[in-house]
Amino acid sequence: MSVEIDTSRAPRGELAATVLVQAVAAGDDLLERHYLEIKSQLNLGDKRDVAKIAKFILGAANRLPEVAATAFEGCAVMVVGVSDGKIEGISSIEMMELARMVEPYVGVLGQAPHWDRIRVPVPNCANEVLVIVVEPPQPGQDPFLCRGNGEGLRSGRIYIRADGETREPNANELDLLLQRGKAQATTEVAFDVRVVGTAYLLDVDEETTLEEYIAAEKRELIAAMPQPEPKPESESRSTSAVGLAAALGSSYRFGIEGLVSQYANNFSDIISSPAIQGLIDTEPEKRTEDDYLKSIDKWEAAFRAAWPAAVDRLAGYYFASPQFEVINKATTNLDGVEAVLHLEGAIEAVDAYEWTDDLTTRDLDLLSPPRKWGPTKRNPFYMSSMAGLAHSFPAIDPIGYHSRVSWENGGSVRLNLDIGKLRPKASDTIDEDDLVLIVRDPELPSVTGTWEITADGHHAVFDGALTVDVDQSMTLTRIFRHILGLEVIDFPARPAELP
Repeated sequence: MSVEIDTSRAPRGELAATVLVQAVAAGDDLLERHYLEIKSQLNLGDKRDVAKIAKFILGAANRLPEVAATAFEGCAVMVVGVSDGKIEGISSIEMMELARMVEPYVGVLGQAPHWDRIRVPVPNCANEVLVIVVEPPQPGQDPFLCRGNGEGLRSGRIYIRADGETREPNANELDLLLQRGKAQATTEVAFDVRVVGTAYLLDVDEETTLEEYIAAEKRELIAAMPQPEPKPESESRSTSAVGLAAALGSSYRFGIEGLVSQYANNFSDIISSPAIQGLIDTEPEKRTEDDYLKSIDKWEAAFRAAWPAAVDRLAGYYFASPQFEVINKATTNLDGVEAVLHLEGAIEAVDAYEWTDDLTTRDLDLLSPPRKWGPTKRNPFYMSSMAGLAHSFPAIDPIGYHSRVSWENGGSVRLNLDIGKLRPKASDTIDEDDLVLIVRDPELPSVTGTWEITADGHHAVFDGALTVDVDQSMTLTRIFRHILGLEVIDFPARPAELP
């Protein structure tokens, strides 16, 4: 049975890549062409298998533009983890780690071809199918040279991607590739823009966090209130001790009466005991029961009102910030470069914060519950108003710090990037950890967007498209439970720390 693969568009997003993976699984190795290579399994811990990925990237980038344009919008795709109708996948790997392993063969940014990887999760399995997408070759590009020795690779050699194989070119093919390098680029200025990283699904189960925490705190606060006094079992208690209890107030009655049985009728022993001295050093509860209950209700309302912002704030602490890469693909030195990115759909940017393992509700701007009912210790030097005062001061940015990225939310995200100078065939990466990208729709696998760039001395707006994947594998529920004291856990590795 023949299998039709939609080659009308490049599989740059997870959804399009998933459709491609399913089509590849339904076919066989005969599907391989100059724009598609299929690998059943690769061990990315083995340099020989890493070299196979590098060889494909080099070969795909060394195709002729007119040949590449016949499929996938000029891109070439390698699918790893599919064979014989089975989608088994391979172990997950982060983009930065994969780029680090491939770099010795393809070169550093500015030398290397432009490529990306897309993850396609395997159902009911920790594995994922690895989809490598190599961007289209362009007129004016010199051949990309192999930069290191490896399995099937030699430093300084040129490799091309032909139908079903990646190999060294013959003389005629090399002539054509060298002519590609002499061809004039279609525009004097050309850019590419990438978001390195992902957006994160912001998912918190409020029933097991917010509701459970409020219910537990209210139970504990109400349980601390005075209970009806039991009738005395005997009238034989010391009248002196009972009279002292009445004089000190009902708040101390149980403590003093408990001491009667210990010290019998020896009044001097009772009054000099550490327990009684502790009572004398305390102040009785001054709130009425009605005021106390109202303070609990007021706290609950304030806590609920602050909860949505606290969820965003925890995302800013825990999730990794993306990087924004702007690439000057031309041989022109550019000044005054500014980029504007529009990420469409239900995506938002929130402030990023420096992570710490001992986050508290105060770090999330959540109000602590009222003080429990009961006496308080007398201390003329204690100033309750000073508690948490240092936390209330706003953070002060380092003198002279200027963030190169700003953003606006509103049904989508608009990001403004201050690039400045861009050298020929070079790139600028903004990684200032100022923001985190989040989505709230669990059905959203990726976000599409557009970019626009202007540069001094060029009376034109350059534009293009991009895609940002959504990481749906992480939830903040258990982390929130830990911070709220509902559960004690070892914090899972943050996204930036994952292997």
